[in-house]
Amino acid sequence: MALDTPVDREFKVLPVGFVRDKVVLANFREGLRAQLNPETGQPMTEEDIARATAPGTRFYVEAQAIDDYAQLQQRNALYLADQIRLDRATGKWLKDFHAAPVGEDFLPATGGGGFVTVRGTPGTIVLGSSTLPDDSAYKARDPAGNVYQVLGSYTVGASGSVSAKMVATVTGAGTNPPAGTVLTWISRDPSMAATATVEPGFSGGFTGGTDRETEAELASRLAADRQFKPGGGNNAEMRAWARKSTNAVEEAFVYPCALNAGSVVV
Repeated sequence: MALDTPVDREFKVLPVGFVRDKVVLANFREGLRAQLNPETGQPMTEEDIARATAPGTRFYVEAQAIDDYAQLQQRNALYLADQIRLDRATGKWLKDFHAAPVGEDFLPATGGGGFVTVRGTPGTIVLGSSTLPDDSAYKARDPAGNVYQVLGSYTVGASGSVSAKMVATVTGAGTNPPAGTVLTWISRDPSMAATATVEPGFSGGFTGGTDRETEAELASRLAADRQFKPGGGNNAEMRAWARKSTNAVEEAFVYPCALNAGSVVV
């Protein structure tokens, strides 16, 4: 029976039943061939040996138990081999064995933000705050129940509207409502309309809301640092700074001298 040998591992993987059939029972059968049948006094025949080691017999059950134990130990070895590989490590191994020694961890979830059109009586103050959350700042809720807060304060212009920046007070990929989404004010000035509308913005609505970094994303970030060593303000370090700033950054590209000598665009 051929052994299953993954090309990316340095040890062979034995299929189920290999130890039972090719090791334990094979050796036992070979030993029986040199013994006499206690009932006839004659050498053991192949029929006698087959009957003594058939499925369900004591010797077969013992061999199966040894094979099961060998499979368990093999699975443990495969698991450990995977955890040593950065691209295969999972959960606690990825965090404690690969990330923690270099001062890294999973990037937290972030909340989205963008601009909304606020309507109301000209001169009305739309109160906001850079502190999240701030009870004094006006807040609104989207159809999914996510809450957003006005960032900074604005004044409704003569046209009866003003473009105001809002950011989510919660986190997650669901805090990126698309353009045209209607937000209902939770707290507002009575002179303001009851709703605000998400503006198209640069990319069609709110952006920046992400879930916590996944295992695959953390592994990708660590692999990039290993492949291109950050240090001394080189391109790799600028890329690493950008990628670890927030999980909303999927990838970063560094362009030295893009504007003029000594300039860098990331």
